[in-house]
Amino acid sequence: LSTAPPPIMKWQEHDAEKVYVYNHGLVVRSKMHSGFVTARCAHCYEGGEPYFEITVDVLSRDGFVMVGIANMEVVECETQYPSEMYNHCGLASSGEVFCMGARVKSNLPRIQRGDIVGFRLFLSQGKVVFYLNDKPIVEQRNLATYEHYYPCVTFGNTGYEVRINPCPRIP
Repeated sequence: LSTAPPPIMKWQEHDAEKVYVYNHGLVVRSKMHSGFVTARCAHCYEGGEPYFEITVDVLSRDGFVMVGIANMEVVECETQYPSEMYNHCGLASSGEVFCMGARVKSNLPRIQRGDIVGFRLFLSQGKVVFYLNDKPIVEQRNLATYEHYYPCVTFGNTGYEVRINPCPRIP
């Protein structure tokens, strides 16, 4: 009995006016110069302890990017911090963690251009561990264990670009 390999994560194309997906679905760029937009991957995590990582290729000084997990409807979100209805938890470039629409941790290292941001999701334990440049920086507990989580990224206030690392260096 063999298990199928996990799908290769790619960004889902959903709103061509707000985001641009290219390079075989591995890169997503925000087209918005104000406001917020969230992009998510086409596949979700339903079990196990998956690891996901991106490289921040473009990040301006005045903007915002947050990498995390959420349910499939998160692409409808147009606010800086996805609310409770999206079952969202993410690490922001401001050095903060937001879960269910609220700031739950702060004073963490800030995300910079060129950084590698990752997370390991422990679904059965209801927790996620965020990594910055291969080092664990924060753990968040009390996630719903029954949810199907999609990797996602929220962009704010200017054009940003992140790239999925298809062969992550799993810490």
